[in-house]
Amino acid sequence: LRASRAKYKELSYLDDLTGLYNTRYLYKTLEAQLEKAPATPLTVVFIDIDKFKQVVDGHGHLHGSRAIAELAGIIRHLLPKGSFGVSYGGDEFVLVLVNHDESRGMKLAERIRQKFADTPFLESQGIALSVTVSCGLSCYPDDARTMVDLLGNADQALFATKRRGRNAVIAFSEIQQSQETEHFLPVDETKYHPA
Repeated sequence: LRASRAKYKELSYLDDLTGLYNTRYLYKTLEAQLEKAPATPLTVVFIDIDKFKQVVDGHGHLHGSRAIAELAGIIRHLLPKGSFGVSYGGDEFVLVLVNHDESRGMKLAERIRQKFADTPFLESQGIALSVTVSCGLSCYPDDARTMVDLLGNADQALFATKRRGRNAVIAFSEIQQSQETEHFLPVDETKYHPA
């Protein structure tokens, strides 16, 4: 019975489509990680599939879901031990990279972005779909001291990437230096907490 409960609990934290964790797991685990190891650097990466609506409009929702599942497979394969990926809803992912400062986080995010750009998706369906992603990252403790600020800053960096043309990785520290954060409202404290 105990093993059955543990298995059920684990499954309750997984997203069915992608095999990645869900937001409930993200909030619980990230908060605990920051409290448990406050001296450990950590990078959060927001990933958004560029122009995903065009994929769905051109190939249908089923193929769109298959493409998301294939993208998630690449994430799972490239994530280092101790880090985890999250299906953040629809066409967005979040990576939590433990023991990664900004330099290491940028390298891994760029590697994942490049792998997506180089991979033809949906080949098993007779389609060679090209997909790119935009990434924004924020680092603890350099960019933020709380989970809410860490996620909010990564989200702001993602929007900066999209404004600058997509298919790239931008760190929050870069938009801070360029004063680009002035275009954003203050971080909404309720957005990055479980409902």
